[in-house]
Amino acid sequence: MKPHVIKALVLTFLCLFPIFSFAQNTTYANLVIQNPQRQWEWESANLSEVTLIVKPQGIYTEVGIYFTITDHTGNWGSTTQLEAVLDFGLPEEAIVNDSWLWIDDIIVKADIIDRWTASEIYEEIVDRRQDPSILFKNSATDYQLRIYPLFGKGSRKAKINLLLPNTWSEDQVLLDLPYYLFQNGNGPIPPTTIRVVSDSTWKAPSFSSSDFSFIEKENEVLGKFYEAIIPEGNRKDPALRFNSPIEEGVFLKTYNQEGDNYYELVLLPTEVFAVDEIAPQKLMVLLHYDPANTHQSLAEILQEINKGLKQNLDENDRFNFMFTNISPEPLSPTWLPAGKEQIDSLFNTIQLEEISSFFLPELLIKGTNWVVENSDDGKVFLFANSSREIELDLANQLLKELRRIMATQNIPFYISDYQLDNFVDINISGVYYTGNAYLYTNLSRITNGAYRNHLASWFDQNNDELFAELSSKVGTMDLYTSLQNGFCFNRFNLDEQTELTNFNKPIRQVGRYNGELPFVIEVAGELDNQVFFDGVIIPKDDIDSGDIETKLAWSGEFIKKLEREVGPIGYYGSNTNNRAIYDIIDRSIQDRVLSLYTAFLALEPSQGGEPCTSCLDQSEEILVNTVEQALDSVLQVEVLPNPFQENVQINVQFRQAQERGNFQFAIFNTMGQLVKSFDGSAIQSDQYIQFNWDGTSNDGKNLAAGMYLFSIRSELGQASWRLVKL
Repeated sequence: MKPHVIKALVLTFLCLFPIFSFAQNTTYANLVIQNPQRQWEWESANLSEVTLIVKPQGIYTEVGIYFTITDHTGNWGSTTQLEAVLDFGLPEEAIVNDSWLWIDDIIVKADIIDRWTASEIYEEIVDRRQDPSILFKNSATDYQLRIYPLFGKGSRKAKINLLLPNTWSEDQVLLDLPYYLFQNGNGPIPPTTIRVVSDSTWKAPSFSSSDFSFIEKENEVLGKFYEAIIPEGNRKDPALRFNSPIEEGVFLKTYNQEGDNYYELVLLPTEVFAVDEIAPQKLMVLLHYDPANTHQSLAEILQEINKGLKQNLDENDRFNFMFTNISPEPLSPTWLPAGKEQIDSLFNTIQLEEISSFFLPELLIKGTNWVVENSDDGKVFLFANSSREIELDLANQLLKELRRIMATQNIPFYISDYQLDNFVDINISGVYYTGNAYLYTNLSRITNGAYRNHLASWFDQNNDELFAELSSKVGTMDLYTSLQNGFCFNRFNLDEQTELTNFNKPIRQVGRYNGELPFVIEVAGELDNQVFFDGVIIPKDDIDSGDIETKLAWSGEFIKKLEREVGPIGYYGSNTNNRAIYDIIDRSIQDRVLSLYTAFLALEPSQGGEPCTSCLDQSEEILVNTVEQALDSVLQVEVLPNPFQENVQINVQFRQAQERGNFQFAIFNTMGQLVKSFDGSAIQSDQYIQFNWDGTSNDGKNLAAGMYLFSIRSELGQASWRLVKL
C-alpha cells in the first residue's frame, strides 16, 4: 500500500482497533475454533505436530514454531468451515518477524501490511469462505493468530517466527522456550520436537532439566543440529542452556546493510571494568531434605548447590554449610574461602546418611545464630522441601524467633522450596499457601531476600535466579558506547533502567553506528562509596560478524520505543501522535517486524498470496533440493516451470553414458508416499532423459495442489528436487 493511503487510514484504524498496553501475564495461550458467522458457537482446540527450530544469534535466539491446529473433539461436521483463533502472550522483548500458512501442501509466506487494510481483507475473505491467516500484536505482550477455514475433524498447519531474548551470565546463556503455547485446550499436550542449529559460537546445547537430552544430527538443510523430543503430556517449560560466548566480559556483533551499521552488545561490568574492590560476600547454605517430597536424589540436590556456589562466588567470598539432623552444626567453625577447590573439598566431606528430614526450625535458628555471631553482613540460602511448618501459629512463632535473633541486624534469606509431592494447602486471610509457602514468603520479605518454589518451573533454573539475586553488586553507572573513529547513536538498552545498576547482571544494548571500528566502551559510576572511571577498546578482529538478526533486534527496539511514545490515549484517536504511527508502520513493513499497527496476512494464491518456493519446511524429515556429492558428479537436473499448473518438464542430463536400469525416477508427496513412477530404461538416449508430468498419480487421478518431490535413486545415493503444483 502506498504511504499516502496508509496515512489516510490511520485515524479510522485507531477507532476500529483499540489497543491496550497495560501489563499482562505473558506466559499464556488460549486456542479455540469457532463458527465465524456464529461466534457464540466455539470450543477449545489443540496444537499437534509441534516442532521448534532454534537458532541462537546473540542477544536474541531465533525460534521458528511449526504447528498444526486440530479439531480434536470431532463435534463439528466435516464440511463445516471454522475459524481457529489463538490468543497468546510473549515477553515484551520478543520480536515477531514472520508468519507462514500451509494451503494444501503449498507454503504461503505472509505479507506485512498496515493493520486496517489487513483486517478488512481478512474479514472480506472469511465472508467469501476462502483461505487466509492473520497475525496481530494487540499490546506489548499480547498477540492473536486467526486462520480460516479449519474444517470440522480437520487440521491446518502454520508457522510463526520469533526472536526471543536470551538471559546472559558469564558462564551460560539461558533461553526460555514458549512451551506454554502448546499447553492449552482440553486435549493432550502434543509431543514437541526441538532442533537446535549449532555453530562455532553456539555449541552443544543442554536442557535446564536432566529429564531431557539431545542427540546430534546433520542434514543438508539445517547442517549440524541437535534434536530432542519432549514427550506428550509434559507440563513444565524446558529451558535451553548454552555456554556463554562472552570473552573478557564482552560479546559484540556488528552488521552492515547498504551502508547502515548496526551492533548488539552484551557487557558484564564486573568482568570489564575495575569495580572489584568491594566487600566480599558471606553466605551460609542451609539444607533440608525429605525424600518423600521430591523426585530428585540427595546427591542431585547437593550437586546443584555445589554448581551454584562455584558459578556465583569467588575466592574473595566466604561460605559455610549446615544441614538438618538431630543437632545441626556448621561443617566449618569459620567462614571458608569460596574458591572452586575449597567448595569441592567441603562437599566431599558430606555424608549423605547424616542428613535427616526433620528439625527444619532448629536448622533455621542455629544457622541464623551462627551468622549473627560470625558476621555483620552475612546472607542465608535455604534449600528445603519440608511441609511440616504449614500451621499459622508455628510459622509465626518461628518468624518471631528469627527476628529476635537478628535483632537490629538484617540477614537476607534466599529460599529455594523444591517440594514437589504431598501437597497441603492452607487458607490464611483468604490467600492459599502450598506447603511452607507462608513461612518462606514472609521470611524472605521481612529480610529483603527472595523466594522461589518449583511447582511450575525447573529446580536449577530457579536456583540460578536466586544465586544471581544474592550475589548482585548494586551501584550507579553511566555507560557510553562509541567508535575510535566515529560515533554510536539510537542506542536501546533491553534491560530496565533504574537509578541503581546490578554490576553482576549483563547489560544488553542494540544500536547503530557511523564511522570505523574499533569499538569503544566507557563507564563512570559509584560502587560501595567508591567513584570509578574506566574504558575498554574492542579491536575490529575481536568483533563477531552479525547478520540480519542484529538489524531486526534494533528495529524491534525502535518500534517498541515509538509505540510507548504514542501512549494509551492515542489509541482512541485523541492527541494521537500520527508521525510516530507512520514511522512505526514504515519501519515495521520495511523490516518485517510486527507492530501494534501492522499485521501479517497470508492469502491463498488465487487471492494474491505468493507461493514461497524458497521456504524450506524445517519441521519435515525429508530433504529437498539436495544432491549427494556422488550423484552430483554424474548428473544435473532442470525443472521448468516451477511452480507449475498443468504440466512440468523435468530434464535429466548425465555427464556420461549410463545404464538406465541403475536409476529409479519417481515423485513423492511430502509424507513420503509414492504418487508417480517413471520408467527411464525405455528411453533410447543414454545421456539425456526428459520427463513430462501433468500432476496426476499412477492411477490417473489429478493430485491436489501442493509440494511434491522428484526423486532419483541409485547405488550412488539419492537426490530430491522440489516441485510446486498450483
